[in-house]
Amino acid sequence: MTYQPIDINAFLPTTQEQEAPKPAPKSTPPPKKTADPGLDFDLAHIEHLVQELEARRIDITSHHEDWIKAGYSLASLGEYGRDFYHRVCSMYPGYDYDECEKKFTYQIGKFISGRTGLGTFVNYCSSVGLDTSHPWKKRQQAQKGQRITPQNQDQEETELTEEDILAFLNDAEIDFSEELAPPPVCLEVVQGGLSAIIGTRGNFSMVIGKAKSRKTFFITIALAAAINTDPVLGIFRGSLPAEKSNVLYFDTEQGKYHVQKAARRVLRLSGIHTPDNFRAYGLRKYNPAERLQIIDTAINTTPNVGLVVIDGVRDLVSSINDEELATMLSSKLLKWTEEQELHVMCVLHQNKGDNNARGHLGTELQNKAETVLSITKDKENGDMSIVEAEYCREREFEPFAFEINDHGLPVLVDHLELRTSAGGSTAKGVVPIDWPEETHREVLEKAFKDVKFPRYGQLVSQVKLVLNEYGLRLGDNKVKDFIQFYQNQGYISQQGKPRSKDSFWQLDPKTPEVPSVV
Repeated sequence: MTYQPIDINAFLPTTQEQEAPKPAPKSTPPPKKTADPGLDFDLAHIEHLVQELEARRIDITSHHEDWIKAGYSLASLGEYGRDFYHRVCSMYPGYDYDECEKKFTYQIGKFISGRTGLGTFVNYCSSVGLDTSHPWKKRQQAQKGQRITPQNQDQEETELTEEDILAFLNDAEIDFSEELAPPPVCLEVVQGGLSAIIGTRGNFSMVIGKAKSRKTFFITIALAAAINTDPVLGIFRGSLPAEKSNVLYFDTEQGKYHVQKAARRVLRLSGIHTPDNFRAYGLRKYNPAERLQIIDTAINTTPNVGLVVIDGVRDLVSSINDEELATMLSSKLLKWTEEQELHVMCVLHQNKGDNNARGHLGTELQNKAETVLSITKDKENGDMSIVEAEYCREREFEPFAFEINDHGLPVLVDHLELRTSAGGSTAKGVVPIDWPEETHREVLEKAFKDVKFPRYGQLVSQVKLVLNEYGLRLGDNKVKDFIQFYQNQGYISQQGKPRSKDSFWQLDPKTPEVPSVV
């Protein structure tokens, strides 16, 4: 991100000002301890960072934009941030107490919770080379003889003090009266005038698929949409504001030549030849710990990042079946997205024998992801790849397909037909009533074969698996439409109080049964 040209002379002090002694800040330092443990935790963190800036005489407010953003970030502390703001601004040669005092008063009055937080200030400190770990965490790890690494710096501490826990608890508490805005949209699919959200800032999404299903080609579509203002392929749209427009792309599997080739494909697809908001990195030669640390550093030192794409998230850990590493990596993704207010899209292979994401890592990430998208090479037409929503927190988009044209770029397939063994229906427009009753009975007999009295979640999973055997790959919402149809037709019924632990489903219930094992 490059800043707009400014007249630096407007911010430099005159010769008289340079010779005059700089006035000492007159603001009141914040207390070391308040009645709010969560506030104490934040104050200790910012005090530590400001002391580091003072010790090294580092000015992070030389640009007008940085001066403004640092103020809004510290304004999240209320009046406790005023002294910090003066101390930070005093490193600037043209520091003016009255000007900073007026500016901070204005920023407190205009501060909107949730729009700017302390993460902005921490990010500035990280960008100038400071270790931004909280001093309490570093002290605890030092006492345990641990060296801080990307793998252990965010692990749950087992020796937290009660004061630490109360601070975390206070920070995590939900204020019912606070008006919180929904997370800003980062990527979306627009079809027929309707928008389906793919990713929001503050969350992460997953793209899964078998080897050679063209997952990387799909990633270029998402990246091109993110750095552009116009929809890509006519349906994929990015929504990053100017202050969060930087996009980072990390590839862990390919060599530099092919990473560059993919990045150039992004530029050709977006129609932008020299973007100043897009950076690509090839990390194949590094080990998992180094890759993770490189990405962590890039995210924390690159200003205004709105989207991060990691093609090959499996290569950030040494084993996909290590539960601790899977938890560590998912926690890292959640930390990046929330603290830096960005979206991460990560790519992971599916198992060869089924359509599940690989290992404990795949299970953990799918459980935490906002959206899970699958890329599948069409069985009848190998030149076409189908994109479907396996799971969405919001409304699902209709499946679409793309193929690669003579110029090596993905293009949308106008008419997508997913043929099935149940009568040639399409996944895009399939409705249960199009299928004969005998087929529905077969589906339900198979679904209830292993679990005779399933709960609702089990029923959804079983019906989804059976429909997949019939060549119909549907998201959970579409599967629920089938279940509602079956209930309306009297093929199945729900027994017990809905949503209670005793509730279950049974097949063709002429006479309700009582399950011996639920």
